[in-house]
Amino acid sequence: MGINTVFQTGDTLFGKLRPNLRKVARADFSGYCSTEILVLRARTGVDAGYLSHVLRSESVLGFAAATAFGTKMPRTSWSLVGAQEVFTPRFETQRRISEILDAIDEKIKWSDLVVQKLCALREGIVSGELAGGAAETSLADASVKITDGTHQSVVLDDSGSIPFLYVSSIRDGRIHWSTTGRISDATYRRISPGREAVNGMVLYTAVGSFGHAAAVDVEYPFAFQRHIACIYPDFRIARGTYLSIYLNSEFGRKQSEVFAVGNAQKTVSLSSLSKFKIWLPTIPEQDLIVERIHALDQRIEHERAVMTKLESLRIGMTSDLIAGHIPLPIGASD
Repeated sequence: MGINTVFQTGDTLFGKLRPNLRKVARADFSGYCSTEILVLRARTGVDAGYLSHVLRSESVLGFAAATAFGTKMPRTSWSLVGAQEVFTPRFETQRRISEILDAIDEKIKWSDLVVQKLCALREGIVSGELAGGAAETSLADASVKITDGTHQSVVLDDSGSIPFLYVSSIRDGRIHWSTTGRISDATYRRISPGREAVNGMVLYTAVGSFGHAAAVDVEYPFAFQRHIACIYPDFRIARGTYLSIYLNSEFGRKQSEVFAVGNAQKTVSLSSLSKFKIWLPTIPEQDLIVERIHALDQRIEHERAVMTKLESLRIGMTSDLIAGHIPLPIGASD
């Protein structure tokens, strides 16, 4: 079995290696773990749940990350973490604080489970809707043009009014406008001919983090780097929103993996992208598929927003409760 440490149900497991990753968990079973993990057990008079929440707090984790030693594999030690002074109220108050934070954790877990189930449902619906039964065509035949972003040098301008997209700006079937750079109107006019922004076109990351697609749903101008391909659908037979869903589906991802070439930065060439096979139902059927997926996406986005709020609430409540900033009716600080 090698060198291991025994832990018991209720112990807190604290990752020493790379503490900036904040790997802390309360064990709900007994077992063995690596010696790179601190096994911390509450002493008499300390609630195990309260101890776990203290160890997961930003004050403790931030201190552990800030005092880590080593360059390639930074780690902390119990002599450093254990030297911190923490608020230790009476046992009844500790337990009450633990109950409050446990309740928030349960809501976060439940929200995460809902998101996972919705994502699985979405994947199932996408696979079912796109699995065939419609005419197969190539992406080239469903488009009027497939090209890529500018090959010219681009000087960013923070005062510019035109967004400039990077590969990282296209994720999760969306364009993340907050991650874009800015260019001037003059730069846009110079680099945009032949690749003008059109509502309904599809952007596709073709180099590096390849295989991410997003349909454009804005009317204002923008530009993008050459590592991004742009697909101008033939709107008589294809919706950009449908093509985006297809390219992001398992069918599109598999073709991306097959056609991607290179070592350091894998690339899906424009000629290869043009050969992608697409199941292309009628426009009304495409609209119905997009509507169903969009409704699920809205539910997923809502649940993720709920989870983000709960996580922020947990951080704030943990910070205030374990510092004694919020008085509780049960017990008092010794």
